[in-house]
Amino acid sequence: MIMVNNWRHVVECKGGSVVLHLAEIKVCTKSKKEDCRDCSSAARLEQLCSDLAWLVACRLGLDNYEGCGAETGSGSSDTAREFKEIVWGIMEEAGKPNLGDYFPVLRKLDPQGIRRRFANYFMRMLGFIGSVVNERLESRKAHDYVTSNDMLDTLINISQEKTEEDMNNSQVVDHLFLVLFAAGIDTTSATLEWAMAELLHNPNSLSKAQEELDQMIGKGKPIEESDIARLPYLQAIIKETFWLHPAVPLLLPRKAEIDVEIGGYIVPKGAQVLVNVWAIGRDPGIWDNPDSFIPERFLDNQIDVMAKTFELIPFGGGRRICPGLPLAMRMLHLMLRSLINCFDWKLEDGVVPETMNMEDKFGLTLQMAQPLIAQPLLREL
Repeated sequence: MIMVNNWRHVVECKGGSVVLHLAEIKVCTKSKKEDCRDCSSAARLEQLCSDLAWLVACRLGLDNYEGCGAETGSGSSDTAREFKEIVWGIMEEAGKPNLGDYFPVLRKLDPQGIRRRFANYFMRMLGFIGSVVNERLESRKAHDYVTSNDMLDTLINISQEKTEEDMNNSQVVDHLFLVLFAAGIDTTSATLEWAMAELLHNPNSLSKAQEELDQMIGKGKPIEESDIARLPYLQAIIKETFWLHPAVPLLLPRKAEIDVEIGGYIVPKGAQVLVNVWAIGRDPGIWDNPDSFIPERFLDNQIDVMAKTFELIPFGGGRRICPGLPLAMRMLHLMLRSLINCFDWKLEDGVVPETMNMEDKFGLTLQMAQPLIAQPLLREL
């Protein structure tokens, strides 16, 4: 259980960019920082990362939606947990091997019940998004309505323009938001949780990251998007996390347009192709110490996530590279900076870095098998 009384995250949308400021976090019920450092409260990082990613995406897409809980933090928590349950259900069912994919005659019978469960999660998600969109449409009818210029208002404005035929269908707005929330929040929160877990598992890397932030930004000070370029070690941590724990380990399926030979094997035209980016990152023939968290491997080189050399492809590559790449990179750097620059972290339940459970669990996205619990301690300024 998280003992977070009052934490506010202010997301400012300026020129299409997202700037995250961790304005205030109290890690326990104590009002004084010196008392708070002795508090035994602990945070479940899975929930904290999920709530934080939810809040950023929510404020970006639904600026005045009450479920964002920007003022108290409690408003977002229940909504975020329910939402994460739905999203994880979708990802888990989508990632399971389905007999219907291998034996088409069984597809309609759905012997494993995967399609039924998937459809149930999908309809719950669309119902949630549809209710939010309808609520906004009703609000816009009021004479005193003030446009918030968030993503939802922008999409509704576009959909009401006669020149945009593709957007005239109201379902398009619903499905665009489904992609933003379902694909964006779960993958972002999972990557943030893995990054924090690896830093706690490797205290030397955490110390180097905090030292860089202290020198370049200042302890506890907010970071702007323009500051990211001056933080090479923080960038290397994000890249190393992408490389070691890709959010979508098999990427999205591709289809071969022609017969092609790869590594002595013929991939026939029309075959579905899954790229095992997780295995690529663990190949000892390509990488040194592939199972170790070593951010330094991404310092002083030109490897990036844009798939120019295909050495690091957590977002895929080519024409179908993930369109959420720019937003995800901004969110991750800003959120991770907030968590390690404002706080020191102490492992709970007698766990030490050497005994941490770093196993993952199977699904369309890569999650920690055992959620990590740690105590945040306000850093001395």
